[in-house]
Amino acid sequence: MAAPVDVDLVVRDAYLVTFDDEGAIWPSGGVAVKDGRIVAVGDSATIEAAHRAAETIDGHGMLAMPGLIDSHTHLAQTMMKGLFPELVRAGRLRQPIWRQYLIPFESHLTPEDAHLSAALASSAMLLQGTTTFFDAGGPHPAFAARGAESTGIRGLVSRSTLDDSSDIPESMRLSTDQAIEENVRLVEEWPAGGRVAGAMALRQIMNCTPELITQIHTEAAARGVKVHTHLLEGTYEVDYAVQRYGKRPVEFLLDLGVFDETLHCAHAVHATPWDVRRFRDNAVSVAHCANNYSFGVPRALEYWREGVALGLGTDGAAMSQGTLDMFRIAATVATGQQHLYGVPANEPWVLAPDESLQMATRGGARALGMAGRIGQLTPGAAADVVLLRLDGPDAAVTVSPFAFLVDGARGSDVHTVLVDGTPVVRGGELLTVDLERVRAEASVRQGRLVEAFAA
Repeated sequence: MAAPVDVDLVVRDAYLVTFDDEGAIWPSGGVAVKDGRIVAVGDSATIEAAHRAAETIDGHGMLAMPGLIDSHTHLAQTMMKGLFPELVRAGRLRQPIWRQYLIPFESHLTPEDAHLSAALASSAMLLQGTTTFFDAGGPHPAFAARGAESTGIRGLVSRSTLDDSSDIPESMRLSTDQAIEENVRLVEEWPAGGRVAGAMALRQIMNCTPELITQIHTEAAARGVKVHTHLLEGTYEVDYAVQRYGKRPVEFLLDLGVFDETLHCAHAVHATPWDVRRFRDNAVSVAHCANNYSFGVPRALEYWREGVALGLGTDGAAMSQGTLDMFRIAATVATGQQHLYGVPANEPWVLAPDESLQMATRGGARALGMAGRIGQLTPGAAADVVLLRLDGPDAAVTVSPFAFLVDGARGSDVHTVLVDGTPVVRGGELLTVDLERVRAEASVRQGRLVEAFAA
């Protein structure tokens, strides 16, 4: 028998749901980790016999799975959480939300606010099993990157970029040259390969000139990074494109030559069936959010089954029913797509039981250009592992841990989280930052921001 191989860490005796290509499940599974990467997955006894670990995590009574991926969030809007229910209750909500509230709120943020917002959001994500995010952009992105980095999370951070709108706060507007310069600087200062890295962003076609859109695409493609944008989010965007350019948004971007694998599109609600095929044929990725159901009739299952690189997103704490819990997002998506596709066809199981969680793991990895590197527990992938307790009330008397995972698991069930094989959450407690201090500071600052915003 060969001598055991030295590794950094072994997770032993967990109910292991790998989300790998074969959908393998190990009722008593083990994961071996070396230098932040998974080197072996399989039966726990076999893994333990073949490896000598510096640290062992006992997964008995727990379910292990890959970390969830939030493919569209807004770090800068974290301290807006809870604002919209209060505005609706007071009868003060105005449309469109992005122009009336989101961008104006972001315009009030200081660099310290950006750091604090990112640290608060990243902490919440980790505690609920999300190990990777893609931020759509806000002001002071380098400070946001530092805030996220302090928690140990993996993420892509970008700069909110606008150069063509006169009805938003001046502090949020950039010249075309400034916007390009700031995007380039971010990805150079936060290069790929770090746990937190820079990406590029375009807010949406209504406030970005064709010149900015094409130049950002050129710069991003040359550096191998994604461009995060909002696309087909509202009917107003379709009307804008037709009125200004004589074509729908996807056709406009196709004609500009930027509708390709570099582009990552949040929402993508108001797509025609032929738009869906264009996303697939041009390798454009999509982030489907739970609040899409407030905007229109979203085609997540159609994108997914057509082979589009689709992940799930929260849209940030302000816009996601107040949660960054990707388990809740996945459950909402499953219900929404069942209603849209299953009910009309009298098909009660139009999605496979774990299909929305596949979108939140494997799908998110592909959408972020990280397929095979995250989103599954397989040799060679990053050791981003989440352990869920199986002794909570929703797990009790469930036929199997798999059934609990797909039909009842929530972020509150998370016990342990590893990112690159490093424990960042144990026993439901964050290990990397002083969360009570972050929460206290954020509470004080939120009150001042909301007060100034409402004035």
